[in-house]
Amino acid sequence: MDSFYYNGQIMRVLDMDAERDSGRAYIERSPTFAEKALEEITECTYEEKQHKFLTVFSESCLTWRATNPEDLMRLTLVGQSYVCSKHQKRLTQSNALMVFYRKNGKFVPLYELHHLQTKKHYVFLSRDELTQKLGEVFNRVKLTLGVLHSPKLRSIAWSVETEEGTFYIPWHNGCIIPAQAYHVFEEKKKLEETKGTYSLLRFAPSPSFADSYYVLCC
Repeated sequence: MDSFYYNGQIMRVLDMDAERDSGRAYIERSPTFAEKALEEITECTYEEKQHKFLTVFSESCLTWRATNPEDLMRLTLVGQSYVCSKHQKRLTQSNALMVFYRKNGKFVPLYELHHLQTKKHYVFLSRDELTQKLGEVFNRVKLTLGVLHSPKLRSIAWSVETEEGTFYIPWHNGCIIPAQAYHVFEEKKKLEETKGTYSLLRFAPSPSFADSYYVLCC
């Protein structure tokens, strides 16, 4: 420790180089999206806690919560131009989201999704895997492929029939949306029948697994 005189007093300066491990750099790790989402879920309001599902998503380096059906429908894991034209209702672009479900009064994670990358596997695009996942929430699950129409926006989607009602899962975000009176769902027997639903976002059947699909273009 060095010292010097100032106004007649001895001032001492701590020599950091002399301290043990002083030359070791310390870098704080940034929290992952999953860690941020789990933190975000602790701030739920009483109203949010009344919902069966809740989505936490990232936008502009921040995390946000969503339960409103229209907010969930407008959320997208690709750019707006891939889903619909710029003249339609503006979408909320996110690079990651986590779907939670309420269990014993608390929200627990169901699955996590990130920006849709070409030919990557996603649990919500596999009928068997999604049915298994939803089996953690419901006793009865029946998936139907089709096109979901909501005000000013349509989506390739699953219709999910359960003992607690009907839910929809749009393919541009993978969120779970409770059915609303204004929703119109058209059942499709094959994915080819959904052609033209999105502007540029495309899906294709998996060559290896039945009733499983992958992102062809995003």
